[in-house]
Amino acid sequence: PLAAARRMVPDEYFTVAEIFPEEAVFFVGTGDFQDCPIGAYREMYLGFYTENREGALPVTREDNLAEFTRNESKMYMWKNWVTTEAAMEKMDRAGSKIFRRGEIDRSQTDTATTFTMNHPTEGGIHFSAPRFSEQSQTGINMKRTHYGRLHEEPSRCLLDLNLDTMVTTLGQGRLELTGALAEECAELGGIEIPMVAIWIEQMDFDMHKAVRLPAMP
Repeated sequence: PLAAARRMVPDEYFTVAEIFPEEAVFFVGTGDFQDCPIGAYREMYLGFYTENREGALPVTREDNLAEFTRNESKMYMWKNWVTTEAAMEKMDRAGSKIFRRGEIDRSQTDTATTFTMNHPTEGGIHFSAPRFSEQSQTGINMKRTHYGRLHEEPSRCLLDLNLDTMVTTLGQGRLELTGALAEECAELGGIEIPMVAIWIEQMDFDMHKAVRLPAMP
């Protein structure tokens, strides 16, 4: 529900996007980063797609839906967890307040990959994504936009992604939230079976330096 999603993100700068009539899109994702300057670590994140607040023209639901169908939606990062102290220190230096340490385990079968995050006070996230589907693409170049706040200021970070294979399945996968996280997200209703599940075998990416966004008029 759009109203519930917007209550969960009470940020005057970023507005959760209306993708379908009176509905927002909530996402959960993870990365197993194996070749990094700060060493290998895992990350898990929750968020919502947000309206692009940088353009001069008002954003419509049709604009948001078009971005969503092109897989170009702007991502508002709501909560993030990382597994190492080095990763946590990097996020602290960048000025992000949404990161915390968490344990993230990964398991894999012939058909699906499952990630489980546990945090001592916030609860847990358990989700799986199918690894095979008729909806499979290879050799993909993609740009993503992440929005959030650094040093309390609204910021934008652009990513250039190179994907070897992207597998998309509809109405499959599983998601379970526990503890305080489940309580915070209870207003969103049934989210146990994702509308879309995406599995990427390997991804190389360049993260551009984050930039501060102009003040609201």
